Amino acid sequence: MKLKVFLSLLAACVLMAGVCRADDKLAPDFEGKLLSGDTFRIEDHIGKDVIVLNFFTTTCAPCRDEMPALDKFYAEHKKDGLALVGVDVVENPSLVKSFAAWMKISYPILLDGGALSSALRVNAYPTTVIIGVDGSIQYQAVNPIDVPVLLGAHLKVNQQLKKQDKAISKEDFVKKQGASLIKVDPPEIKPVAGSDKSAQKDEIFDIKVAHETPTEMDVDVDYYYSGDHGTQRVYIDCDPFTEKGESPFGMLPAIAQVGHFTAHAPLTAYDKTPPGVVSTKITCNLSSRLDSAQMATKTVKYEKTWSK
Repeated sequence: MKLKVFLSLLAACVLMAGVCRADDKLAPDFEGKLLSGDTFRIEDHIGKDVIVLNFFTTTCAPCRDEMPALDKFYAEHKKDGLALVGVDVVENPSLVKSFAAWMKISYPILLDGGALSSALRVNAYPTTVIIGVDGSIQYQAVNPIDVPVLLGAHLKVNQQLKKQDKAISKEDFVKKQGASLIKVDPPEIKPVAGSDKSAQKDEIFDIKVAHETPTEMDVDVDYYYSGDHGTQRVYIDCDPFTEKGESPFGMLPAIAQVGHFTAHAPLTAYDKTPPGVVSTKITCNLSSRLDSAQMATKTVKYEKTWSK
């Protein structure tokens, strides 16, 4: 029976090309405000529930694709020892609230100003982190997951751990952490040092393809950001588009700095990208995650046939 459960988990990891971690790395101790106004504390769930953290942003297409399956699994298993939490990274709470209502998300959403994503070294989306009843990070990987296969396997494995008395107690978890509680706060708009309104307007000057394979395309974006939007958290989002205006691709946003720089933005095909689809242009936007403001945009023609 144990072997069967283990093989199910292993198969799930292989199917998702994910990272199955059995290195006994203890999850960080954290607490933070949910979109609902309630507080989520990992200590309330550690040792009792399988904790699933799904890191996302509202502009991430692959994130949106997997959310209905996450919501369905949550509805079916929230009473079976599952604590599923969406973690929005550095976006305005009002924007996230509207997004959650539009997507009809019923699971709780944590607003991360960067502390939790930094602690777990999350820098691409969606990223799923699974914390077991033993307190360890059992799984962490980028890209959409097969929700029922992966999460279902982890629920089974952790039920076995509980039966074998291998679940960590809240007291032991806190003791091992010491005084390293991470306070997860929503993002704040703060003045940016070095901003200069008289310099020039925010602008994207050029977009160049730096490298490509049949499934990937990296672009370099030449831009200027004045810093006068009141935040350092400004991103450059780039997407390839087809002639019909569709963009069935994944992308990793680049963080813009104050000044004139070149940012590197990787673009990639993912599971739902149709094989042989042709993109004809690339559009990049300089925008804020805090209020969804768009400061600059540029489109260049570039034809590419994507495959898997």
